[in-house]
Amino acid sequence: MAGKVLIVDQDPNYPEILKVLLEKRGYMVAVLEDGYQIGTVLDSKTFDIIFLDSQTGGIRGKGLLAKSFDS
Repeated sequence: MAGKVLIVDQDPNYPEILKVLLEKRGYMVAVLEDGYQIGTVLDSKTFDIIFLDSQTGGIRGKGLLAKSFDS
C-alpha cells in the first residue's frame, strides 16, 4: 500500500480527479467537502498527507497545523 491521503476541498471536481489518480497508484483516499469535519476525522484516523484548499470553509491551513501540533 502506498499510503493514506486526505483531500479537503469545496470544489466537487478537483478532489474526485485527484482521488481517481491516487487510487490507481495504490493510495487509500478520503475526501471532505469542507474543513468543519476535519477535526473529527483527524481524531480517529491518520493520514500520510493532506491536500487542503486554502479557501476551504471551516479551517484554514495554519489553523490545521496549529491543531496538529497542539495535540
